[in-house]
Amino acid sequence: MKAAVMEHRRGMKEQNQKRAEDSKAQDAQLIQRPAEMNRAPSEVKIALTASIAPQTVERRVAMGAEGEDGKESMAECPMRKVQPDMGKANTEQKQLTGNPR
Repeated sequence: MKAAVMEHRRGMKEQNQKRAEDSKAQDAQLIQRPAEMNRAPSEVKIALTASIAPQTVERRVAMGAEGEDGKESMAECPMRKVQPDMGKANTEQKQLTGNPR
């Protein structure tokens, strides 16, 4: 079982690393757009401005989907199968102490 847990963690780490790299690339692309827009002739500025909004929305939606994927992958975590109530004791302790952390 330890091997399965370690393999799962390794896979999750690789996925997170890839997401971070993709995110940085997309951020860099979006950061470039306003600079391009500022240098462009006035008749092109409108088109460039209009192209930024959909990209920003797509990025935001993708970030929300990534968060949902994380919740689903936690349910599949091998540690949850070994200890199904893994977070329960911690949650109960927080409720008793009133400490949200």
